[in-house]
Amino acid sequence: MHGFGVYCFANGHRYEGAWHEGRRQGLGMYTFRNGETQSGHWQNGILDVPSTQSTSYPVSPVAVYHSKVLNVVQEARRAAEKAYDVAKVDERVNKAVAAANRAANAARVIAVKAIAASSKRLMANATLLSNSFVFYTVIYLQSSFFHQETKRREEVEKDGDGDADGDGTFF
Repeated sequence: MHGFGVYCFANGHRYEGAWHEGRRQGLGMYTFRNGETQSGHWQNGILDVPSTQSTSYPVSPVAVYHSKVLNVVQEARRAAEKAYDVAKVDERVNKAVAAANRAANAARVIAVKAIAASSKRLMANATLLSNSFVFYTVIYLQSSFFHQETKRREEVEKDGDGDADGDGTFF
């Protein structure tokens, strides 16, 4: 991880400042749980150049002024706040996504139930149609048979011997 941030250690200590590849790197301030601080330029996690309070008489040409460290610490705190806000937004987004997933699943269940109900209705309609067809066919056959029987009786009455074709046989 690179950039600015605040890290609170399990033992109560805390580092505020610049980071590089997960180590204290650059300007920053380490605060012990008793309130004592070490600030300055850090190199590979170790305080390399401590900061000085005075700007008029620098201890060395590479001295780090405490005001610069405090500016970096402020930047680190702002970065930590932003990260916290991002985490809260991320949590809200996750909740919204979970709610959307639940709604999508509910819609799928409703769709499956609707298809099943529609399928049952189609089957009932098909059965009704099939029964109607059978009923119509039976009625048609009865009607056809009745019509043929009536025609045959009329011919028998005309012919007198009961044979419809007039050849003397009944068959």
